Amino acid sequence: KLIATPYGTKDDIYKFALLNLIQESLRQIILDDEKYMIYDFVKEIIISLKNNKINYLQTALLFLAQIIKLNGYELEVNHCVFCGSKKEIVTFSFNEGGFICKNCLADLDYDSSSNLTNKQMLLIRSLFLIDKPNISIPDFNEKDGRIILSYFKDFIFEGIGVKLKSINLFEE
Repeated sequence: KLIATPYGTKDDIYKFALLNLIQESLRQIILDDEKYMIYDFVKEIIISLKNNKINYLQTALLFLAQIIKLNGYELEVNHCVFCGSKKEIVTFSFNEGGFICKNCLADLDYDSSSNLTNKQMLLIRSLFLIDKPNISIPDFNEKDGRIILSYFKDFIFEGIGVKLKSINLFEE
């Protein structure tokens, strides 16, 4: 927990953390000839930071979702990745490519270790569908955001092979 800061407010620390996350991600994950693809997104984040109209954790999650998509992971967040069903979605798996329904999960012999709530899965869906950083996600809360941040952190390390140290600045 933050006890004191030379910047004066806790928000300044989160601004710094978000800028650090962006810089570190661009340097370690995105190839130089692909950086133009995320330029407008990053520009909007910086403008929002300047205007102090930003939820830092939500923006970090939206940014990381963009990074994951830019790395070629088009995750299915509208229906079950296997059967296409929109009903009884019970889990999300990066390894399987998105949402999985109850029936397919039983057929897969796959242990659902995600244990995400419906609200958290809806948050994941929003993060991957929104393509602007300054859009407010309805019912966003810090607790669910931090859980999803942990999933993103693990996937970026395991799936992309990069350990982003600046993600830790958003953890409580």
